Amino acid sequence: MGLNSPGLGMLVIISLAAGLVVMTLVNGVAYVTASLSFRYGLDPDNFGIPVITSLIDLIGAAALVAVIGLLL
Repeated sequence: MGLNSPGLGMLVIISLAAGLVVMTLVNGVAYVTASLSFRYGLDPDNFGIPVITSLIDLIGAAALVAVIGLLL
């Protein structure tokens, strides 16, 4: 297809930057989710885990696309 690779270094930088963005956002959401579920008497495990895993998928894909758009 005639496409060039961005190189190993750039791929590592992209994945690290996207991971940093995702984990920063997800840590904040996890804290708020656990606090709210505890406040309202809900089990944080039953409420928080589905919310966090769904958000990691959503935010992870968006962050990866955004970082690729910024760096390439």
